[in-house]
Amino acid sequence: RTALRRLEKRGYIACASQRNAWDFRLTSEGKVLLQKKHIDDITIPHPLRWDGKWRAVVFDIPEKERRARDALRDKLCHLGFHYLNLSVWLHPFDCQNEINAIVGYYGIGAYVRYMTVDSFDGMDEVSQKFSGVLKS
Repeated sequence: RTALRRLEKRGYIACASQRNAWDFRLTSEGKVLLQKKHIDDITIPHPLRWDGKWRAVVFDIPEKERRARDALRDKLCHLGFHYLNLSVWLHPFDCQNEINAIVGYYGIGAYVRYMTVDSFDGMDEVSQKFSGVLKS
């Protein structure tokens, strides 16, 4: 009860019924908080075998969206992506759904591209970084 009242006081939930004191609904603020929690908890699953392809996230986010751009960089770093360039990040495993969720949350889909890449210059260097998790 205390936790519910605390959430209600903060505006994250509201009582949905006068008859049932246990009938709550998420408010718009609660939905935003839940979505942020979902984004914070995203991880990239590691398959048993690597398919030999690289996933690249490439973006050109304008200065007016600086906070979203910085948040995306932080999230990519946290997810274990390899920094290739300020706006080019690489990962060995499929993560398109995870990237789509992050990009959707920040509203920057028009500026971000997800690519699957077979080879690129400097691939050996990046492969060494992931050598502990790559199993062909």
